[in-house]
Amino acid sequence: METRIQVEVENLLESIRKLNGNATCADQLITRSVSNVIAGIVLGKRYDHSSPELSDLIEKLHEFVSLSRDRLAVDFLPIMRFLPKYRSGIKESIRVHDAILEHMNSKIDAGLQGELPESFITHFLEMEGPDFDRDQLLFTLRDLYLYSWNRNNSFDPTVGANPSCQSPGNPGKAPHRDRFRCSEG
Repeated sequence: METRIQVEVENLLESIRKLNGNATCADQLITRSVSNVIAGIVLGKRYDHSSPELSDLIEKLHEFVSLSRDRLAVDFLPIMRFLPKYRSGIKESIRVHDAILEHMNSKIDAGLQGELPESFITHFLEMEGPDFDRDQLLFTLRDLYLYSWNRNNSFDPTVGANPSCQSPGNPGKAPHRDRFRCSEG
């Protein structure tokens, strides 16, 4: 694990050096680096910072966490699920959740086919054998990503992006929701 973190720190420092002193939003660099450490542990590989797959995963995770307010309200007052705002929020949350699970399922399939390097997935499959509980692994992966990503992210999704790093022309919207366009020089 230390090696994976060290590799990511080196890549983060290189990304910062490439900025040549230009002002930038550090949220995107930190989020991608933290996500890469998690991917390194869970999947056994890191993504390039410009990877569309990494961008898509981060966007889905942020979207899922952002939609959690509506789910929380409905958990406390189930009757609210009939209100249009909450009904559409729940529908959107389910769509994003399914997309996250689809991504995780593809990684489990890759692990079953021997296409993943040493990782949490490969160790789980090795320990559990051919009769492993796919749902247990799937939801463990989801929870690892969501918990780790949300705990280490540099902004609070319930209030929007870090005020010093908002999308140009769209105050209050998280920059990574705009495909990481955030004052990059």
